[in-house]
Amino acid sequence: MPERLEQKPQKSIKEIVEVLQREGFEVLEAPKDEQTPDEVRMEGFDDLSDVGKRALAALPANCRSYLSGAIIRDNYGEDRIGRNAKWSEVAKKYGQEVAAFHDRDKLRGNVMTNIQGYLDWLVLELDRANIHTPQADFVRASYKRFNETLVPEEYVGMSFDEKLRVVEKIDEVVRPLLRLIATGEMRIDTDA
Repeated sequence: MPERLEQKPQKSIKEIVEVLQREGFEVLEAPKDEQTPDEVRMEGFDDLSDVGKRALAALPANCRSYLSGAIIRDNYGEDRIGRNAKWSEVAKKYGQEVAAFHDRDKLRGNVMTNIQGYLDWLVLELDRANIHTPQADFVRASYKRFNETLVPEEYVGMSFDEKLRVVEKIDEVVRPLLRLIATGEMRIDTDA
């Protein structure tokens, strides 16, 4: 009979937050589950190319990953090398779950630029196919707001408080975009 491998129990969010606090980090916003269906609603995107459909299909997971991320503060300021070294040390010491928690930190620019990249791709395909349904126009408006809010070259040099304001505005774009793609509902959050 094959030997059964013991699985380590997963760390709870509370345990991960406690680990990060011991290591000198502050978790300002705990992760939240985004309660939307996993499906992708194609209404309004019927004439989209296969490339555009792939971009549309990739957006929900990226939006959910971003929205379910925490906001983590550290004391490294502009010292990216020191920050990266500390996170490497923490990941080695505490494992993949803590590293994955950090990877979804809303303040990490690459978490947001993943969404931005898929939106770039999707809007390009909407324009190529000349699709102007209410859903496509909602995506274009979301894309415009996203790009007005997040300019990666500027984001890198922003203060912590400036980055927090960007995250708040990106949340206001991403949540309704996810709702559109997952449920077909077109509504901008006014009190999100």
